[in-house]
Amino acid sequence: MRRRWRRVCQLGTGAGLILAVLSAQAENWQKISEDAVQTSSVDRDSFRVDAGQIWFREKHVILNQQVDPGSLRRIREIQERRLVDCDKKRIATASRAVFGDDDALIFYSAFRPRQMAWMSAKLDQAAFDLVCAKPVPAARRD
Repeated sequence: MRRRWRRVCQLGTGAGLILAVLSAQAENWQKISEDAVQTSSVDRDSFRVDAGQIWFREKHVILNQQVDPGSLRRIREIQERRLVDCDKKRIATASRAVFGDDDALIFYSAFRPRQMAWMSAKLDQAAFDLVCAKPVPAARRD
């Protein structure tokens, strides 16, 4: 009986920890664009200011039947971790994950900060405008 009670307590503690982690990773997605191909959103709770630049997460939900040429699987969602420099009006992608049906990871790439390719913010103007709004919404400063 004691052994069973100890196991119930262990399971309860484990479930509590999982819920705490999930709640700490709450997301606040705001739609920034939508067309026939995809819906793009930015997680407003992911903003983090670092040395005058802002890190954030962006996702693209694919609405049509795009297929990954390497795996021949249907692409459902793309999630990116990005960095924006509001003063220089440029944006870069630090990591990119492509998911298929049932959240299956199709492809993942990540770059070190010095290896990231910066591009003009005009190529993702909607994300740039939201992230660089003054004051930076819900940004954590490191």
